[in-house]
Amino acid sequence: MIKLNFSHSHSSSKNQSLAASSFDQVIKNNSLGFHQITQRKQIWESCTKLAQQWQGLYDQVAVIGIGGSSLGPQVIQDCFFKSEILFFENVDPVQFKNLAKKIKNPNRTAWVCSSKSGSTIETLCLLEALYQEFHDLGQMVAVVSEQESNLLTDWAKKNDHPILEISKDIGGRFSVLTPVGMLPAALIGLDLEKFRVGAETALKQNSVIEMISSQVLDSFDRKEWITVFWFYASSGVSMGRWVQQLWAESLGKQFSRQNTAANRASTPMFAMGSVDQHSTLQQMMDGEKDKFFWFFRFQDRESQFSMKPQIFSKLNLLKNKTMGDLLAAQALATEKALNEQKAHSLQIKYEKLDEASVGHFFMLMQLVVATVAEALNINAYDQPGVERGKILALEELQKS
Repeated sequence: MIKLNFSHSHSSSKNQSLAASSFDQVIKNNSLGFHQITQRKQIWESCTKLAQQWQGLYDQVAVIGIGGSSLGPQVIQDCFFKSEILFFENVDPVQFKNLAKKIKNPNRTAWVCSSKSGSTIETLCLLEALYQEFHDLGQMVAVVSEQESNLLTDWAKKNDHPILEISKDIGGRFSVLTPVGMLPAALIGLDLEKFRVGAETALKQNSVIEMISSQVLDSFDRKEWITVFWFYASSGVSMGRWVQQLWAESLGKQFSRQNTAANRASTPMFAMGSVDQHSTLQQMMDGEKDKFFWFFRFQDRESQFSMKPQIFSKLNLLKNKTMGDLLAAQALATEKALNEQKAHSLQIKYEKLDEASVGHFFMLMQLVVATVAEALNINAYDQPGVERGKILALEELQKS
């Protein structure tokens, strides 16, 4: 069961009705597949079935993909402290060689190659490089892509590798609850039904989605052009990177749906507590008041590891307390200090960080971003700026 505490540091929102109508439009839009994913049982079953077929045959999992094909699975690995997954996502040749050395046996590795379009040049390059490095990856190679013919699916069919579908109506950065994220999750032994139930719970929390979305719109009205996602868990780096892509690619648009100048949205930034209290907090406290803060806390992380100080007398205040109590105190203190400096914030607290809460988190953030985009009258599901960069990169390669 998911217990979600929601709080915010300012008065009721003037954008409440706009957020409510925008959320309603998102949910009623049947051309959007991401909010229908919990009902598409064949997607969940295909991941479980393949993981069961390969069970006992692999020692490692390797994910080949970039952006939405990689960031979501990294959240899943980090939240559950799994070390079995290696991520080939960046075409940095030095990093590639060092990662390749960590493959103990390519024939005892479950390979997941994800690309929605099936033509992402970095993903194709990394897959090609792996074959160049190992000559053979064995038979446990799965492709996650659209089902239509493309470079990756054609290759998979030719080599009799299974293809798991990313539906055409689900964008890459909205695809974590498809086989993009769920196949790696199944391969490391996680319970996909719990992810699905968590996501389904988020879909039913209209008032929470509307409240958060309205607070985001309020922050834009206040000209808070940086939204800081602060996670009080060590998985905050990967969670932050996933949110950063979802937010930036969905909301950072030049034009509205009518091709007029788009309404401005904030730039995302993420932090991990309490580590980033010792890096960026100074600027956030005393710098420009142009930031809106989200604090994510997890109750199970705030109640573990009993402390029995013996070395440092300063730590006597932790006697009969836990390390988690220190983490909780840091979170509360940081939010309070920022509020004293007239910063606005909201806090989302989960009872624990498990499959259900991670599934809930993914769907919650996707729904909020989609709702905010609807309110701003922009297309959350394209990325023309990214596409332009891809075209220019190919042109550069063709010059030599």
